[in-house]
Parts: sequence; C-alpha cells; structure tokens
Amino acid sequence: MARAESAGRAGTVRVAARAVVIFVFLAPVAFMVLGSLRDIGLTPPRRVELLPRGAGLSGYGAIGDHVPLGRMFRNSLLVVAAAVPVSVVVASWAGFAMARARARAQRVLVGLTL
Repeated sequence: MARAESAGRAGTVRVAARAVVIFVFLAPVAFMVLGSLRDIGLTPPRRVELLPRGAGLSGYGAIGDHVPLGRMFRNSLLVVAAAVPVSVVVASWAGFAMARARARAQRVLVGLTL
C-alpha cells in the first residue's frame, strides 16, 4: 500500500512539474500575442495588461507600412539557403567520423556532441 501512495505522489509531482514548465514557456508567448493587439503608436504600458485598452487586429493590417517584411523574408531565405546545406554536410561528416571510431572514442565523441 505504501508503494501505491508513493507512486501516486510521484505522479502528482510530475504533473505539477510539467504544468510549471508549460506555464514558463507559454507565458511569454501569451504576453507577446496580447501585446500585438495594442493600437499602433501607443506607448508601452507601465503595468502588465491582460487585455490592452482598445484591443484589436488593426496592427496586423498595417504592419507592412512599418516593417519591411519582404526584405526580411528575402534575407531569411538567403541565410537558410546557406546554413542548411553547410549544416547537413558538417553533421554527416561528423556522423561518419563517429561511426568509424573505436567504441571508447565513439562514447567520448557522442558525449562531446551532446
């Protein structure tokens, strides 16, 4: 019976820990989404606002007037076009080197990689 109680407590602790991690990761996302609903040109709030005054989607329609999205998108594509092939080549070379190494060296190399 003691094992069942300790297993129940361990499960509760795991669920609580997961809830804390989820909150820590989702709170900034929620803060950014709520901040994006503010009217354009307003000064930042002095306190945390759960729902900004005059909240709406008008900022999304006017974003092209304030931010050069086309140029930013093009720059991102150029970076990805260069970074992805280089990453694939370097990672495949590293994987090949690890596969050909002796067992002890493999463990060390995998540990260094992680």
